[in-house]
Amino acid sequence: VRAMAGASGFDATMKATEPRCYRAGKPIDAPVTVAFGSHDRLLLPRRSRHLDELPPGTHLGELPGGGHVPMADNPGAVAALIIATTERADPF
Repeated sequence: VRAMAGASGFDATMKATEPRCYRAGKPIDAPVTVAFGSHDRLLLPRRSRHLDELPPGTHLGELPGGGHVPMADNPGAVAALIIATTERADPF
């Protein structure tokens, strides 16, 4: 993290990405889940901006034991969350 923060382009990158957020467009007709790793120290739910602007029906979840890359930390939790999300979809 220190190496990344000390990189020459870090400040410019942060400034360029800071104003980005979800912008409503055509309705999303698929289930949406936003999940945070329980051990992630970079993306914290309480510090996340614009969660209130996500599509209606968006579920917020936690990936137990997951850090910033939860797919490597707890692939079973990631798979279970994906399955749970897809089960909320309307059948064709």
